[in-house]
Amino acid sequence: MKRTFFTLILIIGFFAQSFAQSITLEPDGSQLPRFATNPACTVADRGKQVYNTVQNKIYYCNGTSWINSETGTPFSPTPAFRATNGSGFSLTNTFQAVPFTFLTYDLAGNFKLNYSQDLPNTFIAHENGVYEFKLKARISLNSFTPAPLTKITFVVFSGDEEGAGETYYFTTPVTTQSNGEDISLGISLKLVTGRIVKFSVKYDGGGSGTLYLNSVVADGHLVAKY
Repeated sequence: MKRTFFTLILIIGFFAQSFAQSITLEPDGSQLPRFATNPACTVADRGKQVYNTVQNKIYYCNGTSWINSETGTPFSPTPAFRATNGSGFSLTNTFQAVPFTFLTYDLAGNFKLNYSQDLPNTFIAHENGVYEFKLKARISLNSFTPAPLTKITFVVFSGDEEGAGETYYFTTPVTTQSNGEDISLGISLKLVTGRIVKFSVKYDGGGSGTLYLNSVVADGHLVAKY
């Protein structure tokens, strides 16, 4: 009898420990496992619940994806990205796409880098919404000598893959004092699903030598859905 009792204690203790690792019982309620990024959801995980600390919502696993328990819709991370080019690139007097070579983060897989064969250096909206974009870069004169009217012009294109859409221009002058100067631009765009956004740049107004942009960073995120 003593041996049987000892075995029952071990079994109960095992299940209590396993349960405590997945959910915390408190006097005034229970606390689900908390994650900033939802873990994998497989058939073996079906029925599990987690609390997403970024979305501030409870999700349950249906065996293939995490479902928002409030709306019954699959989990979808808020689009946000940061793309960079730390080594920089030289400018010409014709527009070229700003080349991005590294993604610091891309929560919803919206951005394609310079080496992508399909739509390189492009943001693609996966859902309707208002998006905010920022671009920063540092001017490097290197061996470049600007003329009195030298300027750098950025273009933000918002449209479809065939090139139909809107363009927005941002211009900054370049002088002999511009070496190491940080420049930035920002824009908010209302996009529908499938709409793309691209950054292009050129310089004009004369000058001699090679003009560079270094420390290039582009940020973007979804502000509001509609």
